[in-house]
Amino acid sequence: MDLTTLIPAVAGAILSLAFQIIPGLTEWYEQKDSKMKSLIMLGSITIAGIALFVLSCISPWVYVACNAEGAWGIVGGIASIITIMFIGNQATHGMAKHFTNE
Repeated sequence: MDLTTLIPAVAGAILSLAFQIIPGLTEWYEQKDSKMKSLIMLGSITIAGIALFVLSCISPWVYVACNAEGAWGIVGGIASIITIMFIGNQATHGMAKHFTNE
């Protein structure tokens, strides 16, 4: 796993924990239906990836190259994480249907 995939993955894990443990944010997030929660996580991971790319361009800490290759790397990393999340959600949904139908 390269840095462009690792950064969105870590951002997703941190955001997921934040939505579960930060008072106020937890209550707000739990009121949303599952589709809205997925969209919120998608948007949050995308914003985190964009922010890391921008920070790489304007700060002395370079996480990814500040060029088209770096930008596409972040896009690919975000797409990989979204794919992994989708597969995990589908597997969980399938198992839940299997156990509730028996």
